Amino acid sequence: ESGSNEEVVDRVGQGTDVSAERETKRARLGAEEEQDAADATDLATDEQVTQYLCRQVALRLRQEFDEAEANREWEQRWCRWMEEFDSLPPEPEPSEQLDAAMLEELRLPSRPCSKVIEVPAIGEESKQEKVTFHLCRESPRIWICPNFLGGTDCDALIGIAKTRCRKRPSGWYADVADSGQRSLASSRLGLQYDGEEPVSKDEQQLRRKLDQRCAAVLGVPQVDASQPHIQLQYTAGDASEEVVGTLHTAGLHVDLNHQNERRFATIVLYLNTLPKGGGGETVFPCATPEGEDVAHHVTTATHVLARADHRATAEACHIDTVDGELVVEELAEVSRAAAALLEAAEGQAALRIRPRKGLAALFFHVTTPEGDFDKRSWHGGAAVGAKGGKWTAQCFEELPVGVKSEAREVQEFLKKQDLLTSEISSLRPLRMPRVDTTCPCNDSLN
Repeated sequence: ESGSNEEVVDRVGQGTDVSAERETKRARLGAEEEQDAADATDLATDEQVTQYLCRQVALRLRQEFDEAEANREWEQRWCRWMEEFDSLPPEPEPSEQLDAAMLEELRLPSRPCSKVIEVPAIGEESKQEKVTFHLCRESPRIWICPNFLGGTDCDALIGIAKTRCRKRPSGWYADVADSGQRSLASSRLGLQYDGEEPVSKDEQQLRRKLDQRCAAVLGVPQVDASQPHIQLQYTAGDASEEVVGTLHTAGLHVDLNHQNERRFATIVLYLNTLPKGGGGETVFPCATPEGEDVAHHVTTATHVLARADHRATAEACHIDTVDGELVVEELAEVSRAAAALLEAAEGQAALRIRPRKGLAALFFHVTTPEGDFDKRSWHGGAAVGAKGGKWTAQCFEELPVGVKSEAREVQEFLKKQDLLTSEISSLRPLRMPRVDTTCPCNDSLN
């Protein structure tokens, strides 16, 4: 009885501590919210907000158009885009090492922290091979692997995408494309949808191998092949000066959009190389280099959008038509936050990952041990200006089915993610060949 009483006292004491901790946390969050609200007036200028709202109107405004004519126009453009892509010279095989140009563009040290991971070889049953992931940013946690896929694998995926992505995207028509909208087509690898070509045995095998490689990197069970896990995507090039170097009109998002709270990481596989200055980069406005802080107003913007439960900058305003009139409603500080984040994405401090054939970029959307989404993981695709366009395969990783949504189970799973939880001090730079970072000829990909 004495022991039981002591346990009760301990539990009561712990409960008191927990209650006090919760009150402290509420007070802290309340103070942060008040501070963010006070800072919100400095998030963006009126001109930047107006530009943001105009982008959203251009993105969502739809006119009546002839479906048959749109299909014909899309088919003509698709054939032209494919001819341009096929006319490009062959690309070199992906390198195992980070070259000088990549180190400079990503603002990485000459010997970044790295981790070697054993993954299944594509095309060879029961064979393993080692790939190296290099730490690109600590927050959000971003890793890159220069040769996650071989050149043959990339070409095979592009060959599949040429067939699977050929159908005109819903809502696309010539006028909206000519007004600055991106021409983008996508399809799910290994799955068949209405009107799409049947899934071949080769495609099924490639999908299975990609699933196995991604699962090995993240230490998770292989995804059910019936799930829409890997997305093939083609983005056409637009060489107009006002487009290249800017974000697509679609703006920025976190990969928990559509309220997919179980998604915790994304692996973007770049299937072709775009030249420097050709656009198409994956842009992270809050991923500053080590030793540099994110600008205060940008941090405030991420907090404002998180409190409003927005996962895309396109959500930060209301656009509708009433009695034939266009109505655009600015959502006060939320619209200013979106405008500020978009402005930061086009600034010098943002991380821009340029597409290179075979390169994989892995980034996490969550932090540990809380499991909340990482407010610094906002990202988006820059407009493509390069001839031939941009090909990618995006692998969206979700919590395993066996992990429930309870915070404790999510935390336990995330703690086992070495690439997410490893202390940077525990990682060691690998021995890499000495490169002359001042020599332009080292930039073999341009």
